[in-house]
Amino acid sequence: MPTFTHLDQISDALAARLQQTRRPSLGWNSVVVVCCEGTPAFHVIVQHGGATVHPGGHPRPVTVVDSTLEALELVVLGTLDITHEIARGAMKVVQGDYFDCIFLSKSLRGTTAPSRS
Repeated sequence: MPTFTHLDQISDALAARLQQTRRPSLGWNSVVVVCCEGTPAFHVIVQHGGATVHPGGHPRPVTVVDSTLEALELVVLGTLDITHEIARGAMKVVQGDYFDCIFLSKSLRGTTAPSRS
């Protein structure tokens, strides 16, 4: 299984997976900030049926998710669904809408993480 040594690699892998998807839904517009152990790592902007990943936080997030590095890696690699990591406490929604996590998870279905050497 690939492992990441930097958060940049995780956000790049997430961006690659989101480029493969036929989702997100045209009806889902949001800004999701992903924090790693309290520090904003990157944010996902979803609008008009597309999603982009950007470094750092965002001034007006709709949803903020905090995660351990391990949980974030498992979700981005597709090993576990984000809702499983929330249920076990490795990720938590600290602001906003839990449904953004569900929509993000659905957007990753049917995609694969880029292979790492």
